[in-house]
Amino acid sequence: MRGLSRASLAEVEERFNAVAGSADLGSLADELFAVADLLDREHGLRRYLSDPSRAAAQKEQAVRVLLQGKVSAAALETVVAAASARCNRAPDLAVALERLGVV
Repeated sequence: MRGLSRASLAEVEERFNAVAGSADLGSLADELFAVADLLDREHGLRRYLSDPSRAAAQKEQAVRVLLQGKVSAAALETVVAAASARCNRAPDLAVALERLGVV
């Protein structure tokens, strides 16, 4: 994953590990893959969430509005962390979620 810095990826993994301990890992993985699929299909959403000029708070709010009540709290917090991370290429957001889904 070239576009997501090591520091950003480490932060996302740290947030994932904090919430995954109390989650059903199979369901969490399914939800992360579903969100990654959504980002692959919805190019505008993917560009919005990976836009480096947008504030992390804007991205977090968008994720919460779209996903609150549709995915578990663990999945929501993981997606928020991934969307808030700095990435250089739009597809890296979905790739990061897929990577966490197989951990």
